[in-house]
Amino acid sequence: GCVYEHVGKLKKSVNHLRDAIKALPENADLRYSLSYLYKRLNLLRLSVNEARAYGRLAPGDSSSLYLAKVLATQGKADKASLLYQPLLEKSFTRALMEYAYSKAQTGEWQTVKDYAIRYHNQSNKLTIYDYLLLSIASIETDGQDWVKPSHFYASAALNPRSDWEKKL
Repeated sequence: GCVYEHVGKLKKSVNHLRDAIKALPENADLRYSLSYLYKRLNLLRLSVNEARAYGRLAPGDSSSLYLAKVLATQGKADKASLLYQPLLEKSFTRALMEYAYSKAQTGEWQTVKDYAIRYHNQSNKLTIYDYLLLSIASIETDGQDWVKPSHFYASAALNPRSDWEKKL
């Protein structure tokens, strides 16, 4: 199924994953992959359903974080926050940055900045998207850019998907 995704045939990939899930309904990786493809196709309700199935089959911090991210993408910030909170209390590092992204969706720039800085301090790295988000949050809250080019380690092709990315 995922081979089709890489050649741009997402719907065909979805069909293959559905068939695979019929044969292997307890396979968490298949559920995760189908959720991811549904999200890419903007079929968010279906993405949430598969993310929940993934979480039931592979309980843990990573599946909770993934479901929180899917819910935030769907605009369900309150439900996402309920999943983020225990991860943040455990100081699950990647949850810090994902929480910052979710708060960018609602324009809570000080929270975005605080959690992005905490993530940077714990991981000592920022991707290009992390860097840009923190840069926007810093400008929105302080009027100046906190981030310096030496703070980020990776680059990515810019493909604006949400309001904060379009501000770039």
